[in-house]
Amino acid sequence: MRITMSGLPGSGTTTLGRMLADRYHCEYISVGEVFRSMAAERSLSLAAFSSLCESDPAIDRLLDERQRDLVLNSDAIIAEGRLSGWMIPEADLKIWLFAPISCRVARVYDRDRCEDTKAAEDETLAREVSEATRYLEYYGIDISVLDPYDLVLNSERFSPEQLAAIVDVAVLAKHGEDAFPVEPPSCVGSNIRCWCNPGRVCEHLLFSHHLYFLGYAVIVIACCIIL
Repeated sequence: MRITMSGLPGSGTTTLGRMLADRYHCEYISVGEVFRSMAAERSLSLAAFSSLCESDPAIDRLLDERQRDLVLNSDAIIAEGRLSGWMIPEADLKIWLFAPISCRVARVYDRDRCEDTKAAEDETLAREVSEATRYLEYYGIDISVLDPYDLVLNSERFSPEQLAAIVDVAVLAKHGEDAFPVEPPSCVGSNIRCWCNPGRVCEHLLFSHHLYFLGYAVIVIACCIIL
């Protein structure tokens, strides 16, 4: 099972991506973290490094190509990146997270230790404009188009744990019980077998067939009320 996780800065993709990787015992890669480390190596802010990338397309292309190679060479991986859903159409499940700008700015402020929230907002918006321009110029991709994604979820309304539960149901509904080749974090008595190990049953997914259908409905409702 290959899952991509995408969203604008501060939308919570790294948090959810790492949680799913731990939950499913699979590999995790993050283009965003590599991008931040490359900026730090050059002693540049993210906005300044984004500006540099506008004049050097090779940086973006290298990141995107490397991510695609890593994902296609793994059977169980979570790939987090702005364009992951576009660049890896072969992925089994493609997720887009979003949240209002005020929520995302607060997260960026806490994560990147910006001078103040105004600085965090300015840097976040500048980075978004830069990325949108580059993606359109380099790949002809409009980042605001969400057609490639299977799930579009609001990370302000749902906690990471709730989002992970929705993804659990989506994986089971779309790909069945054998979606992952590895054993999940915990499996105990239930009348739903583990989708990653048919011989066992999994506590953290669903507790009955009735809850399975309820969980599937949650996905539908979540994707409708947040748009």
